[in-house]
Amino acid sequence: MNKYDKILKVREFNLNTENSVLIKTPQQNPFNSDVSIRTQWKNPSNKKTPHYSVVKKENYNKVLKEILNNNLEAIVGDCINPKDCLFAGCIFRDYNKLHIEIAHGPGTVRRVTHQNIIDESYYNLPSLMPRTNNLNLNKVLLDIYHLERIKEVPPSYIFEFSYYKNKVGIKKQNQIFWEFYEV
Repeated sequence: MNKYDKILKVREFNLNTENSVLIKTPQQNPFNSDVSIRTQWKNPSNKKTPHYSVVKKENYNKVLKEILNNNLEAIVGDCINPKDCLFAGCIFRDYNKLHIEIAHGPGTVRRVTHQNIIDESYYNLPSLMPRTNNLNLNKVLLDIYHLERIKEVPPSYIFEFSYYKNKVGIKKQNQIFWEFYEV
């Protein structure tokens, strides 16, 4: 399953995710505004791919051409600036309990999921609900726990999510789920 297929799967779980389209050949900016561009290899590969957090409208064609010339496909979406991220991390289910690991600050999802840099961990939700002084974080973790569809996610899935100070994604919510990994 490629990166874009995973985004579509997140949508199937009815979770807030990016408003994006997959672009395989040169075409105009589908959003006609600043965008974020994630990439995936045209042929399946485990190699890392570049990410363009904020692409100005006037630079879109140049960046897209560079992406497509490097054997990549572009996942173009509404611009979500990582500087607006308050915290991010991953969530996974182990039987009936949820586990959440987070890192504070902008652009932090990959710190947790790829570099294993974790600021806080919450295990066995809801029995061990978070006890943090950050009321915003408490609310978000509870909101995530109460998402009915998260409870249906197979235990082999780890979801990346971020929490923003502004509303983002297809559902215009503060929390957004990016994609998942199968373990």
